[in-house]
Amino acid sequence: MRLYLPRRQPELVREEVGEPPPGLPRELRDAWETFAEQGAYTPSGGTPWLIVEEEPDERWRVVASPGHGGRFHIYSVGTPGGEELMCRGAFETLEHAREYAARVEHAQDEWEPVPVHVPRTLLATLRWAQSELGGRSEGRWYERFDWVDPSVRVGGARSFARVFERGVPVAAVVAAAHDHGGEANAYLLRPRDAARFVYSLDRLDYLLAMLGNYLGDVELGEWRALPDEWPDDLAALGPAVLVLAGAL
Repeated sequence: MRLYLPRRQPELVREEVGEPPPGLPRELRDAWETFAEQGAYTPSGGTPWLIVEEEPDERWRVVASPGHGGRFHIYSVGTPGGEELMCRGAFETLEHAREYAARVEHAQDEWEPVPVHVPRTLLATLRWAQSELGGRSEGRWYERFDWVDPSVRVGGARSFARVFERGVPVAAVVAAAHDHGGEANAYLLRPRDAARFVYSLDRLDYLLAMLGNYLGDVELGEWRALPDEWPDDLAALGPAVLVLAGAL
């Protein structure tokens, strides 16, 4: 089970302040009562949420979980460059997870199922949720990826894989050990389309291992090395790769 709660307009929510703890000194008790009278406010609504049902794994423990552990995990979704995914708790039942989200995180709107075409991995679910956050999840699968300057140069070990849609090669992905930014990068090449940036990681082997899940509702073929003498700018490399992949 995967449920998604969309982001809504942020607002300040008043929190009830309970009774002061026993034995509190008089000066602190007065400050506590003033604080309780004025109220405490926390921001709410600016973050999308996920509830994901996951198989138990002893290698994965939620730090400071408010639940007692279980299959239903609550995640807050951020954007690349910040805290992309933060687990807020693990619960034994879906009802307990939703009750916690509503009571503590003020996530009280209608939960929606994650579309079935999103691959059933946590990474793919996160990327889909981030696209929803940015308003770019509608349309064809490749529209989730932004165009890049065709003059970008890719170097080091380079390989490509064909992208199949309903069994037909429609595109290719080029992965390079490094580019001008120094990281391993992957680019999507499609006929009659500019090159699109897919993802980057500091290690090429990790990047190759995860790209099949990240692309979405298409199938990624096997990886093959590109000749060293082929051009390193995407403008010249792209058409040659598409011919080699049989996608033109």
